[in-house]
Amino acid sequence: MKLPENTWPILRGALGWLLLCLVLSVVLLKLSLYIRGQAESSFTQQDSWLKDISRKYLSIDDEKRIIKEHYPRFVTFYRHGVIGEEQRLNWLETLKRSEKALMIPSLRYEIQSREPYAPDFGVQPGVFQINASVMKLTLGLLHENDLALLLRELDKNATGLYSVKGCTFKRAQKEISSDPSKENITAECELLWYTLSLANGNEIVLK
Repeated sequence: MKLPENTWPILRGALGWLLLCLVLSVVLLKLSLYIRGQAESSFTQQDSWLKDISRKYLSIDDEKRIIKEHYPRFVTFYRHGVIGEEQRLNWLETLKRSEKALMIPSLRYEIQSREPYAPDFGVQPGVFQINASVMKLTLGLLHENDLALLLRELDKNATGLYSVKGCTFKRAQKEISSDPSKENITAECELLWYTLSLANGNEIVLK
């Protein structure tokens, strides 16, 4: 069918507008998709930021709770010489006072340098390093109970935490003497004095 001669200019104008509308539609669609992508990206970033802030606040709350719960015990251990530097002078002064009070015939001691200590059982020290110093005691005793009394004095008066690694006893003389200045038994003991320090080597200072 042949269209009238004046129809083509009308159709050409309509087709032009249709093409323009299609181009604009495609541009608007791409623009909307871009804006949506930017919005989703911004939302994801904001959501991640909010979650990170929430985790930090929760972490701060946990830290506050842990400090409130455990700090008094930390202070107690620090003041009792378990955390921080060794209290060697206190150990030796306690030994000398106990030797005099219990009238132990003889007492000699030797303290080795502090070394990292790994207990036989599993332990997670966290940021701390467990240390131990070996104290060797050589004693002349009137009877074996003197050693128990000496250790009791250390428990009561010495600043720190220790364990007895082992002791050996020998008879000092054939005849038992009641003279408090005489040695009936000799004993050799090893004590381990424990301390906690920071694993990174920094000094622990209680404020």
